[in-house]
Amino acid sequence: MMPMFEFKEWGIAKAGSGYGGQVGDRWCAIIECKKGMNRGNHVHSHDQFTVLVKGKELVVMEIDGELVEVELKPDTVHRTPAGVNHLTVALEDSVAYEWWDGPSSMETCPGVFDDYLKSFREKMGT
Repeated sequence: MMPMFEFKEWGIAKAGSGYGGQVGDRWCAIIECKKGMNRGNHVHSHDQFTVLVKGKELVVMEIDGELVEVELKPDTVHRTPAGVNHLTVALEDSVAYEWWDGPSSMETCPGVFDDYLKSFREKMGT
């Protein structure tokens, strides 16, 4: 019997670990992020949905030129709209489940979050 889908290691290097795969027309991932680290700093061509499984994380989005922080809540789905620059920072060791309304595609957004990440790392001591 063929599996419905396969999750493969989809690394995020020093920030933690991730496993993802295509499930029908969606990309799905389980992502672990270590306290004081970030993931993302990119933009997708599809909506991204995130559910915090454990820990504490913030999604930081660039909306109308301003950075907006949204605390992820367990058992609550957060939607990052397509075309919005974003990143996630871990205030505690965290695990999240994410999916996109399409394949995994992203472009980096250099410079958008540089000052934010510098301040965050100083605050977290990382």
